[in-house]
Amino acid sequence: PTGGGQPGDTGALVRADALARVERTALSAPALSDIMRMNRVEGIAIGAGLTRSLGNGFSAGARASYGLSDHAFKEALSAAWKRASGAGITIAAHDDFRSAGDVRETSGLRNSLAAQEFGTDMTDEYRSRGFTMGMDAGELLGARWSLALDRDRETPLAVHAKPVSGTFQPAFAADSVSAWRMELRAFHARSDAPFGSTLQLGGSLSASRSHFDGGARGGASGWNGRVAVDAEIERPFGRDRLVLSTAAAAVLGAGAPAQALVYFGGPVTGPGYGYHEFAGDAGVSQRVEWRHPAWTMPVPLGRFGPLRMSVTLSPFAQAVWMDADRQSQAVSAGWHESVGLGILSFFDVVRFDVARGLRDGRWTFAVDFAREFWRIF
Repeated sequence: PTGGGQPGDTGALVRADALARVERTALSAPALSDIMRMNRVEGIAIGAGLTRSLGNGFSAGARASYGLSDHAFKEALSAAWKRASGAGITIAAHDDFRSAGDVRETSGLRNSLAAQEFGTDMTDEYRSRGFTMGMDAGELLGARWSLALDRDRETPLAVHAKPVSGTFQPAFAADSVSAWRMELRAFHARSDAPFGSTLQLGGSLSASRSHFDGGARGGASGWNGRVAVDAEIERPFGRDRLVLSTAAAAVLGAGAPAQALVYFGGPVTGPGYGYHEFAGDAGVSQRVEWRHPAWTMPVPLGRFGPLRMSVTLSPFAQAVWMDADRQSQAVSAGWHESVGLGILSFFDVVRFDVARGLRDGRWTFAVDFAREFWRIF
């Protein structure tokens, strides 16, 4: 002890220091599926992550998972410096999976359950090993901007898992490439958009140079660009709401790797059609949905009395336009329309959808959490 302190003060100081270290270290698992998930490549995968604050805006993080069917570890390490405004720099190294496509079609929890029980896996994953340097500019010109520079080695994966029933589709046929990529992202949200509507708008613009390490195009190299936009506008009409959802993307230049193409199809971008049934160099998915609170259901809570739970009917129409990619000239080119009905209940947390594809489509049925809760599930 120093400064005239009593001997007992040493233990208190040690405990306080240990508590401070614990408070600076936290588990990092944004969603339940980051802790445990199931897909056709890994089978059941268990993971965890830690983030530690180092003071003065600096932090370090580590994340790892292990697949019980592919018997492989996936890991990522990062170091970051951020200001109070959110602006900052991040450096990361990873050996992990990425998924082709611009829009998630299901929550992680729903996909894991469907994959395990029925062999329905709505992920098209490929392996990515490399380094990333990211710069977040914070708020600028009404939007949040970020820039990332990647050096990646991308390779295809194989199916290792077996579902309880059904059969998995083949693994995604990614190209083996080594790539440099620079990507600019922007996001804008406002609750006071014109006509009393709310707006969420995100976009990205990237340029990459890819070298094909194998396959039919082994040894070839080339430049590609890519642009993507995701927007949602919500406008109230009394108790009802009109929701417009748009997803669009395009590949610029010829000879892009398979994982860089545009993919639509599934409960979000193409209800009434198969998962990633549409693939090409460019595509647009547009949904128009009307949400109407139809009635309420009583939920008994014993001596506390019933709780009224609302049920919202959401009829929708959707259209997908796809340009055939120059490599395969896929027959999925052109317009593909669908109509359907969504039912939101359990305090708008759970959504039931039934839809019909109108151009060579089929009836589809989906149960999932509302998209606002996918960051949790």
